[in-house]
Amino acid sequence: MPQHINIKTVTGGNSTEQNQLKSLYFLETAKDSGQFQLFGTVNNQPNTLIPTVPATLSGSGTTTSFTFTYGGVNWTVTGFFIGHAGMGNWSNPNDFSQDDGTFVAQAGGTREDEPVEDESEEDASAASA
Repeated sequence: MPQHINIKTVTGGNSTEQNQLKSLYFLETAKDSGQFQLFGTVNNQPNTLIPTVPATLSGSGTTTSFTFTYGGVNWTVTGFFIGHAGMGNWSNPNDFSQDDGTFVAQAGGTREDEPVEDESEEDASAASA
């Protein structure tokens, strides 16, 4: 199964920019290809491909910067790295006082992780009953 890498942590900018970036994820084009594309929600449609320049983002330090438009904002990412996790510096011309920062992305959880969390909540509920 191709890697699904979610943007988890965003620094800099305002809460709107941070939330926009946190709603994005990188999806490997094929298992172990090291080639990724960017996805997010566009016009209330989740899992929509967000066109980037270049169109495919290569891991192993091959793609070090890219641009994309999302939420009506033109974004630039530099210092980009992606593999089993991702990171980069972002900027946009949206608000010159808060127009840049960093992000960290990591592989998303699996469905197997969810029951463990649910069991913990159940255990906590049972302990307090």
